[in-house]
Amino acid sequence: MQLIRLMVPLALFLTVLSACTQPTIPPTPTTPTPTPTVTTPPAPPTPPTPTVSPSDTPNPTPSPYPLDWPVSVPEDQGMDSTLLKAMGASVPQQYPHIRSLLVLRYNTIVYERYYKGLTADSLHEVASITKSITSALIGIALHRGDLQSLDQPIAPFFPEEAAAVTDPRFQRITLRHLLDLTAGFEWEDTRLWMWANDPNPTRYTLTLPIVAEPGEKFNYNTPAVHLLSAVLTRATGLTEQEYADQHLFGPLGITQYQWPKDPQGYSMGGNSLSLRTRDLARFGSLYLHEGSWHGQQLISADWVSLSTQVHTPGGYPENLPYGFLWWVEPDAVPPAYFAAGFGGQFIYILPSLDLVVIITSNTDSPHMENRQLIADYVLPAVLPNP
Repeated sequence: MQLIRLMVPLALFLTVLSACTQPTIPPTPTTPTPTPTVTTPPAPPTPPTPTVSPSDTPNPTPSPYPLDWPVSVPEDQGMDSTLLKAMGASVPQQYPHIRSLLVLRYNTIVYERYYKGLTADSLHEVASITKSITSALIGIALHRGDLQSLDQPIAPFFPEEAAAVTDPRFQRITLRHLLDLTAGFEWEDTRLWMWANDPNPTRYTLTLPIVAEPGEKFNYNTPAVHLLSAVLTRATGLTEQEYADQHLFGPLGITQYQWPKDPQGYSMGGNSLSLRTRDLARFGSLYLHEGSWHGQQLISADWVSLSTQVHTPGGYPENLPYGFLWWVEPDAVPPAYFAAGFGGQFIYILPSLDLVVIITSNTDSPHMENRQLIADYVLPAVLPNP
């Protein structure tokens, strides 16, 4: 009997404890509440995994022209197929990081090869090639009157940040200085991760110390180029990506790409764009033909010429003269200019030979040796005129 008296309270205690520890199952709602999708832009410089992804601009201006490149054997375009095949064969052993190669002559593909299981539809993170595309869009904006002039100061575009800067040199920074990388900000690439992970990269850049008079000293500065994207947006009300879709990518037929944005919604102006190899060739061909695409002048010929002229002696990382976000080789034989990105990404243009070379590569290391393929194989493959 005594045992029974003890067991009854124990049973009640266990019942209460069990009720307290059981999870509460909420009733299933009859009408599910939709959860809004929030897209967080990837923090540069680490790009998204390259996959085919459409532009997020609802109605990009379509290209009225055929989108397929003609393809021919190299000899029909005055090039040696043996050397081009040897270039492609050298990649797996000597350049295992290369993702794709394309050689375009006389508006015709004479060589194209993809590695690592990639195809013509694969996207490639092209790093600072983004800068040269930004240069093109600034040229378009100037020609259209969306921006006033190269010597337009940037301070009025950023009134809040400008009000906090006490250095008078800040007021003298112009669009020209952002284009030729002579803005005068204190900068070195070891700080890129700090800028990329700042909650407001634009403000971060604008509040950097100024250590040189604007226009006097070249300093390779991705954050400074990104300011051009913010300027374009504040001048037009469109992101750089939207502006490109209307005035550059759309007319060129470039519809598959990835273009990350910073936390303020500005398209990354200095790096992180991902494009297909053939679309890089479209952009290169546009410059080769002085801004004309199938008879439509997308970029003024004057801007193409001006932006690919030497404006500063340049320096790191290519150690060559610099134009407006293009590297320039005026004394090379033959003369050339090119867009370049970390990892050995190249759009290499040789106007006198009517030749464009595209190289894409992994972004795990600078891989500046990739450009040697042009000297070792592509240029020797150009046959003498009959």
